[in-house]
Amino acid sequence: MKRRTDIGETIFGLYRGVVTGFFAVILAFLLFFASFSTCYMVTDWTERTFFVRDSVLLNLGAFLAAVLAMTSLKRIQAVSKYLARVEAEEALFRKWKRILLGIIMGMALVWVLASRGGVQGDQEYLQNAVYDLNTQNYLMFSEGGYLYRFAQQRGLTAVLYLFSLIFGSYNSIAFQVFNGIGIGLFYDRMCAVCGEFGMGRVVRLKVLLYGILFFPLIMYCSFVYGNIWGMALALSALGFELRFLSRLKIRYGVTAALLIGLTLLVKSNYIVFLIGMLLLAGLELIRKKKVKILLFPVLAVALWAGQGRVVNLAFEQASGASFGQEASKWSWIAMGLQEGGRAPGWYNDFVWYTYDESGCNTEAHDMVVKGAIRDSLAYFAANRWEAAEFFTKKMVSQWNNPTFQSFWMVQVQPAESVRSNWVWHFISAAGAHKSTVFLNLFQFFILAGALIYCMTCRKLSNYGKSLALPMIFIGGTLCHLVWEAKGQYVLTYFVLLFPYAAEGYHRVTDCLAAWGGGEAPWKDAAETFHGKAVKVTSVLVAAAVLAGMGLLCAGGCLSYLTEDTREYYQYLQEMDVTPKLPDGVYRLGTEGGFVLDLPEDGGQTPALCASEEAGLGSLLQVVNYQDTAWLHFVENGFYLLGSDTAAAEGWAVTAQPSQRKEEERWSIKAAGDGGIYIMYDTYFALAYNEETGSVHLELFAEENANQVWYAEAVDPG
Repeated sequence: MKRRTDIGETIFGLYRGVVTGFFAVILAFLLFFASFSTCYMVTDWTERTFFVRDSVLLNLGAFLAAVLAMTSLKRIQAVSKYLARVEAEEALFRKWKRILLGIIMGMALVWVLASRGGVQGDQEYLQNAVYDLNTQNYLMFSEGGYLYRFAQQRGLTAVLYLFSLIFGSYNSIAFQVFNGIGIGLFYDRMCAVCGEFGMGRVVRLKVLLYGILFFPLIMYCSFVYGNIWGMALALSALGFELRFLSRLKIRYGVTAALLIGLTLLVKSNYIVFLIGMLLLAGLELIRKKKVKILLFPVLAVALWAGQGRVVNLAFEQASGASFGQEASKWSWIAMGLQEGGRAPGWYNDFVWYTYDESGCNTEAHDMVVKGAIRDSLAYFAANRWEAAEFFTKKMVSQWNNPTFQSFWMVQVQPAESVRSNWVWHFISAAGAHKSTVFLNLFQFFILAGALIYCMTCRKLSNYGKSLALPMIFIGGTLCHLVWEAKGQYVLTYFVLLFPYAAEGYHRVTDCLAAWGGGEAPWKDAAETFHGKAVKVTSVLVAAAVLAGMGLLCAGGCLSYLTEDTREYYQYLQEMDVTPKLPDGVYRLGTEGGFVLDLPEDGGQTPALCASEEAGLGSLLQVVNYQDTAWLHFVENGFYLLGSDTAAAEGWAVTAQPSQRKEEERWSIKAAGDGGIYIMYDTYFALAYNEETGSVHLELFAEENANQVWYAEAVDPG
């Protein structure tokens, strides 16, 4: 008699296979693209992405070196014994957990206090809205206003308003410090979730170590937005749901529902987590056939639907406005299927201007954006290789930027104080490039480790349970393949890979460390390596690699994913912050032999004089600090100042005692042939007229020889 198959276990087996397959294929694609291409971003508001050639050999070499180093450590008897102690002793594990979490939160606090970033873009809109609420100015809630058109921002506005009741409006530093606490909570909950998956204590500590190495997430503490706390709350909600599904205690289910509801209030993008959690609850309901499991999905959906209505009602009563004609939610998909100046599928103002053109009417806007979606899909259907290029570049621009926009986000932030020298150099184009080189290798390391997990851990007893985060990872990846693209959006899903990379490397290095010794870890791992599950996964990965190679050959993948290599390195040279005139004492002269000087009568108008007539008044001290140069005359200490006062041949230049004014700030650019340009306020250059002896400011033009100066170093002694 045939044994009756349990439908719940059959469906769960299907879930395991589908999630594993998609997870492995996506990781293989990302790893394939990351091996030969990397994305960098400009440092200004244009948010443009450069697609740059990467070194396959460097990535593979760093990966192998890391595996070899970890294996070598495990072969050291003292290290191996200590790791065994950590695995066995809860107190020792907790000690190291506190230390590593303390380092992460300490790094976050130092970064927040050192970077002192202000708000811009959507952050500024929200801060303005909070201030307006406190001053009973409801313009943003009126028709066409920011919060009228973008319903998804009202929940975060409500949270920020409550925050302002304690810390006041525009208090960025308080929110950023609060983000540092959120970082700590996120990694603490990550450890707890890994425990629910049955991952060992050493693996959980490795996740925290990865959190220290992956500093872009820490840099996001400067972002006065809901990203950090959305991640922390979403992961906390998942942890409580896992407890609820395994223990069926009502308090866990209620807590999970409340936390995911709060998550979506803070950041609506995390609906991907809610969908994944609902699917997880549905699977367990089918497997265990326990009605109590319905508590979580029913309560979570009710809270998700209800919190939006409550927030809208509160704002409507406060402002007297009536919501209901916000921008179409389809508009973000329509924009995600369009080209833009940044990268394919990135923000291009489509949502804003089509909403205005639709008369701020949701129904009319729906028709416009759905028509745009149909047009994009029709074009892609008729031009399949262009479609392949579009979606490949869109995916790579998000996933293959190892900084996930963390540097760009700080580079365009207004600083609330003069940043320290190390912060300024760290976030400069050159500093960001150096960090990206390391983060690029780290990204490859994490992707490879997660793929190893897929190929080696399918026989673990808790493998099916551990697929909760990969399922959410898949959902986030697919969502932002069609939704508006941004590196910051997929940052969350990249960090979710840390546990799987840690577990994958933990098992592989156990195998390699025990190779030839006959120990149990090697025997167990060998059985896993050669199991049927690994063969299936290997086939899927091989298929993904072959598909990638097909794109590479037939679709011109290599060319369009590395097309900006030359331009990027030229851009990097242009953004070089190395002082073009080092600190020291100089005489500034012209090609005709004249020298910049101050009149002996104590006047404040610099002028040219013949070089043989130049005295001590012509000696200039040059001091560089970050991207600024200060020039003051050695004899009287007067600083060279620009102004917008009209002069005979341009704008006036004077010399006065320092008052720490913006007018004292200059920048120096190389002019070729040993010459320099002395720039004022970006667009103006220090210029001269040898016939009249005047020194003044003109609009910068490289073809004007009268803007080129030559500096002669002088020993003031």
